[in-house]
Amino acid sequence: MVRSWVGVFALLALIGCSQTPPASKTGTVAKPDLELPMQLVEVAKEKGIDFVHHASDNKPLTIVETMGSAAVVLDCDNDGWQDIFLVNAGQDFKRGRQESGSRLYRNRGDGSFEDITGRSGLKVDGFATGACVGDIDNDGKADLLVTGFGRTWLFRNEGAGIFRDVTATAGIPQRPGAWGMGAAFLDVDRNGTLDIYIANYVRYNPDIPLCRTANVWHGCTPNQYKTQSNELYMNLGNGRFVESGARLGATDPDGAGLGVVTCDFDNDGWTDIFVANDGTPNGLLHNRKGKFVNVGQEAGVAFAEDGTMRAGMGTDAGDFDGDGLFDLSITNFQNEVTSVYRNDGGMMFVEVSNQSGVGSASLNHLKFGVAWLDIDGNGWVDLYQGNGHVHDNISEFNDHDTFEQEDQVFANEGKGRFREVSASSGAFPAGKSVTRAVSVGDFNNDGRPDILINSLNRPARLLENRSKAAGNWIGFTLKARKGSPLAIGARVELRCEGLMQIREVRSGGGYLGQSDLRPLFRVPAGVDLSSIKASIRWPSGRTQNVKVAQWDHYQSVEETP
Repeated sequence: MVRSWVGVFALLALIGCSQTPPASKTGTVAKPDLELPMQLVEVAKEKGIDFVHHASDNKPLTIVETMGSAAVVLDCDNDGWQDIFLVNAGQDFKRGRQESGSRLYRNRGDGSFEDITGRSGLKVDGFATGACVGDIDNDGKADLLVTGFGRTWLFRNEGAGIFRDVTATAGIPQRPGAWGMGAAFLDVDRNGTLDIYIANYVRYNPDIPLCRTANVWHGCTPNQYKTQSNELYMNLGNGRFVESGARLGATDPDGAGLGVVTCDFDNDGWTDIFVANDGTPNGLLHNRKGKFVNVGQEAGVAFAEDGTMRAGMGTDAGDFDGDGLFDLSITNFQNEVTSVYRNDGGMMFVEVSNQSGVGSASLNHLKFGVAWLDIDGNGWVDLYQGNGHVHDNISEFNDHDTFEQEDQVFANEGKGRFREVSASSGAFPAGKSVTRAVSVGDFNNDGRPDILINSLNRPARLLENRSKAAGNWIGFTLKARKGSPLAIGARVELRCEGLMQIREVRSGGGYLGQSDLRPLFRVPAGVDLSSIKASIRWPSGRTQNVKVAQWDHYQSVEETP
């Protein structure tokens, strides 16, 4: 937020799935069906989600109080139905311990939910922000990491939706004043155990709680505070972790880290890390066999294409042009475009924000959560971004910007072009909100990805995807043999009749989010089941071809010996 906020105040004082690669790479290019309408319907209350986020009753909000909290999609009891964990900030970030307001909702097996927080053991008794899913002991159960202001929590899944706090025994320290945001589990060194990466934001200074513009006090910008090094906890394999960020080149000490996405950007079998930094250069940590080198500047993603610095918030990776390489989207501050970077291979990216059609349409919004997903079911990933300002009193010193804003939906038209369809998607019956975390999951197992949203100081939203998609779908529930059975880090590729789509099994992502671990694909009408070619590159490095048995279900696939 640094550059943008400063520029705005000075003025006031005065995004894999898509069609096959371009014809030059693979020949025939399938075209998306652009006539399929999107329909996203708000169903949170109807489905039993009564969560209301709370960060503070203060006015104006400080920088700590305005950044929001996580939305997590997970299968907490391994019944094949996606559950929901919504992170609450708390009552007062200056207090080390406070009443837990985070909630765990169990899917009843029909897309409706019951609150099981009381018996779950998930006591997040501090000012919490991010969260992600992993498997710390390779037992195949989804464990939870929660980040926060001065606190981090690690919960081991004991089964049946019951969790145990193992933060202390795992060796995860509590650091007063530290501020963890986006996080992810990944196998850094491919030894079969999942490690933990945490992006830290800035070190809040209580002597500078508010700043002033045009004689109006408001939350400060991050450039008023010092940045913090990110953390990398390596899994020792005995339930304990050791912080190794500096030793392995993963700290990015000058970055104000927010969103984190892990992805194998160069298809070399080693998971890389991208960090969206707020007002400092973005970091792209290239995994070179277990050690990292920040190649953000050389790769072309540290700055905007004109060399200016943006205020990165959330980030996601998806293959929007179908060339088998994961591209990047980064949400930024108001009066900055949403960054869309095309992956050209060899860890080189080209910014196509404006050419794609996303840039100019996103300019007048302050963006946070972001996700690539195929909303309309035509085989091409679309882009959803959540919007909302950071200043609750922005209207007192700005005649144009608003605190509450509408989210945006961009439909993929093929050939790298997107069209905003927010007004026709049916996603915003309640009008504007203050969106922070955006996560994706198929909560009713109908093959249409739904959207979970955690909004600042407001009720959570659940957008059920009722788009009238043509064709069929196939999803995969993966079970790895080496390392965690959850197969985090696996890459799935699906090909058929002019189509290529890729997905990864990913921990974390977006802005403080965690989406469904199950790779999901839509296939246009008219495609014969026998023409489908699916393959999985497991975290172990082994590649396995898979025969798709039938349409319209989640197929269980176990790694071959």
